[in-house]
Amino acid sequence: QILLWCACSQRRTTCAIMIAASYQPKEQKDFTEFLDELDPSHTAEERYGALFHVAHTITKATEAGGTGKHAATLESCKEEPVVRYLVGMYEDYGSDDQIPPFILSTLVNISCIDPQLIIDGGGFELLLKHIVLPPPTKKDPKPSDTDLKNQYYSLAGIYNLSENDSCAQQIIERGVDKVLEKLAKSPNEETSKHATFTLKNLSVVRGGESVESKKKDGSSADYIEQQMKKLTSMFPKLGA
Repeated sequence: QILLWCACSQRRTTCAIMIAASYQPKEQKDFTEFLDELDPSHTAEERYGALFHVAHTITKATEAGGTGKHAATLESCKEEPVVRYLVGMYEDYGSDDQIPPFILSTLVNISCIDPQLIIDGGGFELLLKHIVLPPPTKKDPKPSDTDLKNQYYSLAGIYNLSENDSCAQQIIERGVDKVLEKLAKSPNEETSKHATFTLKNLSVVRGGESVESKKKDGSSADYIEQQMKKLTSMFPKLGA
């Protein structure tokens, strides 16, 4: 599971984990109420707790293909400014190493629901921010585990966007394909492979064809399930 893997791989002594562990809702709340608590008008404790609840709920909903009780969650993601809330959380607390991996991996899940939500909510810019590792310094000659995770999730999100014709065109217009061409030559096998998959989708769109035409006919739930399976096979850690 994406979010559980992300949480367990981090040290539990940081502020985010401590707050999330101590945060207990005083009353039973639904998904939209937790979304509201991501708003800056709430306390840091409330926003941290709400973030972990929202991330977990979206993960479970996408894993289930948006069926049954999870259908309402997917609809809320389409109707509520979830991505904007997540971007706002990043802007306020992104310096906490715990926060970016949770937000980025949640964006990956939302991009399975509807890639356009990422574009409209400002999530595309956030994915682009982490697609390239920070340059080495004397103090940090190698990328941190958090940097590697952030790049990993960003590549997954960009790949999902490339599965949508309109989003793929925006990736091309931003010149991201040039960055991906460099990443495709990375000595890191996973980075190289995932950049290459995305470039293949972009080449289809650049050639005037529709990458979406490759999708199998079926319900949105079928598509979400198909995307999650594809991501898990491409990004093994997502299933760890």
